[in-house]
Amino acid sequence: MRLARPPLSLALIAGFALAPALQHAHAGGSRPLPADATTPDQAASIDRSPGVALYAETVHQPGADWVRLRFDPSTHLPEGYALILISEADGATQLIDADELARWRYTSAYFNGPGVRLELLPPLEPAAPSLHHEARVVIANVESPEAHPGDIQFSICGPTDDRDPTSDPRIGRFLPAGCTAFLIEPNGLLSAAHCVRDDAVVQFNVPPSGPGGELRHPDPADQYPVDPDSVQSPQPFAPGNDWAYFGLFPNATTGLGVREAQGPGFTLAPQPVAADHRTVRVPGYGLATGQLPPELSRTLTVGQGPLVEVDATRLVYQADTTGGSSGSPVIDTATGDVLAIHGSAGCDAHSGAHNPTGNTGTAVWTPTLRAAIADPRGVNRDRDCDGDGMNDFDQIAAGLGTDCNGNGILDACENLAHLDCNGDGFPDACDGRDCDDDGINDACAIAWGLVEDCNNNGIPDSCDLLPTPIHRATDTAGPIDAFNPVNFTITDIERTETDVTLTVFAAADVNSPSETLAVFINGTPMATLFHTSVDCDPNMATDAFTIPAHTFNTLIGIQRTLAIAIVASPAVDDWRCGNQSRARVELSYFAAPFSVDTTGDGRPDECPPLPCGPADIASSSGSPVPDGRVNVADLNHYINIWLESQAESNAAEAVYADLTGPRFDGQPDGRVNIADLVYYLDLWLHSLHDCN
Repeated sequence: MRLARPPLSLALIAGFALAPALQHAHAGGSRPLPADATTPDQAASIDRSPGVALYAETVHQPGADWVRLRFDPSTHLPEGYALILISEADGATQLIDADELARWRYTSAYFNGPGVRLELLPPLEPAAPSLHHEARVVIANVESPEAHPGDIQFSICGPTDDRDPTSDPRIGRFLPAGCTAFLIEPNGLLSAAHCVRDDAVVQFNVPPSGPGGELRHPDPADQYPVDPDSVQSPQPFAPGNDWAYFGLFPNATTGLGVREAQGPGFTLAPQPVAADHRTVRVPGYGLATGQLPPELSRTLTVGQGPLVEVDATRLVYQADTTGGSSGSPVIDTATGDVLAIHGSAGCDAHSGAHNPTGNTGTAVWTPTLRAAIADPRGVNRDRDCDGDGMNDFDQIAAGLGTDCNGNGILDACENLAHLDCNGDGFPDACDGRDCDDDGINDACAIAWGLVEDCNNNGIPDSCDLLPTPIHRATDTAGPIDAFNPVNFTITDIERTETDVTLTVFAAADVNSPSETLAVFINGTPMATLFHTSVDCDPNMATDAFTIPAHTFNTLIGIQRTLAIAIVASPAVDDWRCGNQSRARVELSYFAAPFSVDTTGDGRPDECPPLPCGPADIASSSGSPVPDGRVNVADLNHYINIWLESQAESNAAEAVYADLTGPRFDGQPDGRVNIADLVYYLDLWLHSLHDCN
C-alpha cells in the first residue's frame, strides 16, 4: 500500500466553520463547501436525519483504485457529532462517531475509487448557545494500493491452477494483511497468526476484482473492524502453531453483528483425523496466478485435493493456494468440518500422488487454540448461544448451565447432530462413558462396529482391561445457610481402587474463618471447607478433600449409595448472597477394570477365542475389530499401537502392545519393546496362510 501525507485538517467550534488550514497531498482537490451546504443524497441511507453539514471536503488520491483514510489521534468528535464518508466512485457511505472512531482504530472503511468526501454533521439536538464543543478532524494520511504486489509464491499443487470461484457467507477477506478469515461456532473468527494487524478489518460479500486484478471493496455495511482486545494468537508462531482467534465489532451502518449478518459459522473437527488421503477443500482470497482471470484475484476461490500428512498439530494437503489464502479453512469435504487453518506454502509443479509435498496448516485440535476458544476475550466473550439473556460463561460458572466437556459452550448449544451419536440430547464426550477418549460415546462406537465388545457388556474390550475413570456430579441446589443444609444422593456408585477427590462448588456467604461448610457422607463428618473464600462468588468457589479408597468403599457399602449433606456454620447467611446461595458436588476416582486378560491376547478372558488366533486384531477398514482374517490391516494396526505405546503417557496402547517377555512365551511383562514387535510379527506370519 502507499501512504500520502496529510491532505485535510478541520477545526470547528459549536456550529461555526473556522478558517481551516487545508494541506492537500495532490493538486486538483475539491474546494471546500460553504458552511450551510446540505448533505448529499448519498448519505440519506444513513440512519441520521438530513441536516446542515458544518464542513465538507473531498480527499483525493489521483490514480488510486481504492483509498482508506487514517485519522490523526488528535481527531476529536464530541458527543452527537458525526462524520459521513462518501465514495466518489460508487456512493458507498460510512457513518463515524466518537465510538466508531475508536473501534476502527482511527481509520475508515475501504472505499473504491480515488476520492472520498467527508461531511461533518452536528448533533441532532443542538447544544445550548453557551456550550462550546470543539470538533477536530485531522487526516494523517491516505492508504492506497501499491503499484505492484511484488513476487508471489503461488503454491499450486501440480502443473495447473485448478481453483474455481465459489461463495460462502462464513468466509471473509482479512485486510490490510491480505489474508482470509472465517467464522466458527459458537462465535468469533479464525485466521493465521501472521495475518494479524492492529487496524485489521474483515470484509464479506466481496465483489469481483478489476480487469487488472485491482481490489474492489464491498460496501462499508459489509466491513467489520477487529476488536484488538479479543485477539489471541501464539507468539512466536510457526507451521503447526500459526493461528489467531478474534472477534469483530458490530457494523454501525447496519447495526448488525457479523453472525446476524452472515449466519452461523463453521464447526471444527472434534478430534484428530488420519492422513488417509481424504479430500479437503481450501477456499480463500488468494491471488490469481495467470491461469485464472484477473477478476478472480483476491476474491473467493477454492482448491481441493488429498490430505497427505497429519503430524501432531500440522496438516499437509495438496490443494491449490496462493498468497492471500493464509487463514483459510481446510475443510473435510465429506463432513464439512474444518480440520485446519491454512498457513504456508509447500506445493510445487511436481506435487502429486508420487510426491507427497503439500501446503500446510495448523490443526484445529491444537491444544493452545482449543484453550483460547474455551476462554474468549473482548467481544467474543459476549456469548448467549441459547438466547436466555444471560452470558454463557456466567451461566456455566454459576452452575445454571452445564459445559461437561469444558469447551466453553453450553451443552444445550452443542451441535448435537454432529456430537450426539445416540440421540439422547447430550454431547457424546459428556454422555456416560467414552473410555478410549475418541469423542464417540462407547455405545455408539460399539453399535457402529468401530470397537469390539465381545462380552456384550456395553464397554469396548479395550477398556475392560483398564482402570475405569469415574466422574459423578450432582445438580446445583440451594439455598445454603445456617438454617438450610443442602442434601444430595448419588446411587449406583462403583467401588474405587484409588483415593477419591470430592469437590464442593459453592456460591455462599463464606469469606471469613467463622463461615464454613461441613461435608457429611452417610451421616459421617468428613471435612470442613471454605474457611476463607470468596463471598457469594457468582462463579462458584471451590474447595476439595481426599477420601482414602478403603474409607470410600466402606461408606458406599453393598447399597453403593452416598447421602451427602453440606451443612453451613451459624455465621453463614443466605440473604448476604441476595437469596441466591447454592452448592453442588463432584466425585472423581478410578474403579477396578471390568475384566482381566490372563491369556495375553489383549481381550477379556470371558470372550471366546478368536477364530484366527491373536494375530487377528483389526478389520480390513482399519478399525480395531477382528474380522476373521489376518492381513496387512492387522499388521499395520499392531505397528501403530506399538509405536504409540512408546509414549510414557499412553497406558491404554501399552496394554495391547505388551504381548510377551524376553523369553517369547506369550506372557506380558509390563514393558513394551522390540520383543513384543518380533513376537507379533511371528504370530502374523504363521496366521497369514490359514486366515487370509
